Amino acid sequence: MNKLPGILTASVLGAVLLAACAPDRTVPPCPNVRVDSATANVTQFRDGPGRDVGDIVYQAEIVNYEGSCTQDLTNDEGEAEVEMEVEFALATGAASPGGDIPLYYFVALPQLFPDPAGKQVFEVRRESRAGASKAERWTERVTITLPVTKARPSAAYDIYVGFQLTDEQLAFNRTRIR
Repeated sequence: MNKLPGILTASVLGAVLLAACAPDRTVPPCPNVRVDSATANVTQFRDGPGRDVGDIVYQAEIVNYEGSCTQDLTNDEGEAEVEMEVEFALATGAASPGGDIPLYYFVALPQLFPDPAGKQVFEVRRESRAGASKAERWTERVTITLPVTKARPSAAYDIYVGFQLTDEQLAFNRTRIR
């Protein structure tokens, strides 16, 4: 006599009953994170009118990001903590004099504008040698705290990450996107 169907039925029934008894601990989805193509990279040229490959001091790019979030609601209000790891790459060009390279990137939450928490700018400094070099990669960790309610969970926010560019750098990037 085959007992397998009875054992399978009992196992499935037991799992259903256990799931019904478990507390509801659903984790809300994290905010959407976007890297806009117009701010995903930065090219710094040496001073002067030249804008060809020999005039590049450095180029940096946001290569990737990963993140996680937690949300704590008490009495319909609380906060969510978003932890992000943003991966960067930096290569120096032929016009690089070497030394300290400051890079500025932002994390923006349009839903919080015009509050100062709507956009935070971070500085990263990297050392470089003179002349062209291969791309160096590294990761920066950023933690953002969001106000949340049951009606506006963390998933209701959008997070944008990009380089804080000058008007000239942004115009240069936009010509390359077309």
